[in-house]
Amino acid sequence: MPQAPVYNQPQTIPGSEGRHNESCHSGVMWGAIIGGALATAVIVVLLFSLASALGFAAVSPWGNTPPAIGKSFAISGALALIVIQWVSAGFGGYLTGRLRTQYVGAHTHEVFFRDTVHGFLSWALATVLGALLLTSAVLHMHNPQSGFGKRDYAHTPAMHFVDRLFATPKHDAVLSDQDRAEATNALDMAAVNGSLSPEDKNELVQLVAARTDLSVPDSEHRVEEVLTQEKTAIDGMRKYAAAASLFLFFSMMIGAFIASVAGALGGQHRDLHYTTGRLTE
Repeated sequence: MPQAPVYNQPQTIPGSEGRHNESCHSGVMWGAIIGGALATAVIVVLLFSLASALGFAAVSPWGNTPPAIGKSFAISGALALIVIQWVSAGFGGYLTGRLRTQYVGAHTHEVFFRDTVHGFLSWALATVLGALLLTSAVLHMHNPQSGFGKRDYAHTPAMHFVDRLFATPKHDAVLSDQDRAEATNALDMAAVNGSLSPEDKNELVQLVAARTDLSVPDSEHRVEEVLTQEKTAIDGMRKYAAAASLFLFFSMMIGAFIASVAGALGGQHRDLHYTTGRLTE
């Protein structure tokens, strides 16, 4: 009766007969992973700078008019993020596979698996480093001692709606910082809660009537109109944010796959180079 073929047999290395080929060290080589992750991060910075120069990554969610909120995240910007993710992941994963030390006595299936994992780990490390840098930058901007955390009510996302509240046909309303702060806080509260309480709404109406030539009923109508515009703008911004998150999710998933495949390809080229002294098909 013929015997079934046996797979996953380790390769026999000349001169290694009778010796134990199992390594006592971890199969993860962090030097190659860190090098690939740094290469991935550098490629991201370079490509993002190029995309910004070409206008693909110039995203400004707060335009001069409410419809511009969120719409500035164009399809071209999303495609630029996808291309940046894929190219950087492929380059870093391939570099990781080429830099990883060749395993002696390991089966080709095991070598392929480890090269794939190393490519994935280089992408994962680069992603974690990017997330930490982004979080640090956001925390620094919101730190009051850094100067970025001080809120300028004349240059906030609600500035357009505040100007609409106090717009008059004859002259511009003279607003103090306190008036602008009260109006901005009321609009922010409406954005968070979905509506204003009767007390807060009445205070905003009285403020608009006191700073403009409008009557109280006209001021109430103005407040209702602006609140409706703000709600529509926020709903649109949320839709575009959801679309951006979906683009980012798929680009990162495919980026992880590309990094893994590139790591395996780099490992294959590494082994061919060591075996034949040149790269072959």
